[in-house]
Amino acid sequence: MRKCRLGKRAMAALFCLPAAALVIVVIGVPSISSLAMSLFEWDGLSKPAFVGLRNFADILFRDKEFRIGLVNNLKWTVIFMIVPIFLGLVIAFALASIKRMRLVYMTVLFIPVVLSRVVVARLWGWVFNPFFGINTLFEKLGWTALCQSWLGNPHIALYSLAFVDNWTWWGFVMVIFLAAIQQIDPAYYEAAVIDGASTAQKFRYITIPLIRPTLNFILLLTAVWSLSAFDFSYIMTQGGPGHATEMMSTWIYKQGILNFRVGYASAMSVLLLAFSLLVILLFSAVRRDA
Repeated sequence: MRKCRLGKRAMAALFCLPAAALVIVVIGVPSISSLAMSLFEWDGLSKPAFVGLRNFADILFRDKEFRIGLVNNLKWTVIFMIVPIFLGLVIAFALASIKRMRLVYMTVLFIPVVLSRVVVARLWGWVFNPFFGINTLFEKLGWTALCQSWLGNPHIALYSLAFVDNWTWWGFVMVIFLAAIQQIDPAYYEAAVIDGASTAQKFRYITIPLIRPTLNFILLLTAVWSLSAFDFSYIMTQGGPGHATEMMSTWIYKQGILNFRVGYASAMSVLLLAFSLLVILLFSAVRRDA
């Protein structure tokens, strides 16, 4: 019996070996390389010069743009932990209660998720254009107070980009929540109806508690993903105006690719990884206490 168990464990380990090797090659090796390179000053061409922890000291105490990017990433995270998750959850709950045209609604709402993010960025760039975009519609309707320089005003540019990213994200969240809600036994809702529960009460006391694992997963995924936000910020505003939409990832790209500061960019990547791991650990601690 014992030999049989050992044989099954060995077989299971053997099946997991290709996946483990892939993780080591794709994630482990680049991460270790970045950590090693963060201790050097290198422009990608000349011989690397060892500088120890100087890159980290410069980033944490002298790099104003990196701190701006960190703050913007935190704002981004707060927005995404609230808006798309709330919209996705509410609409998933509504779709779960209908049968006719459900697939059509799901398809329409999911389209932004499958569109190329470059295409979406260009599309919304035209919409936000102050000369022929949505401002033109506001002017025709007489709502001139709503006309803004959506991507040129440093006070609202970040939130304009967040709106676009929300538009592409909440459809994915909605589908995940809908799948979780459909796994709930209808008997719970039937009993609640007999007891006179309202729709809001069913949502609060039945749906939310029973899909909590899915909700926790989406919250964690959203938080970690928000720290690596890059595409819309770089494509639509290049981090401007005046670094108002700068993200940690866009600043890493500029330093490493455009300014040839490979070691410095590697140090920032290590810090970004550390922030992501910190978020995961904090989230795990909160879940454990709950």
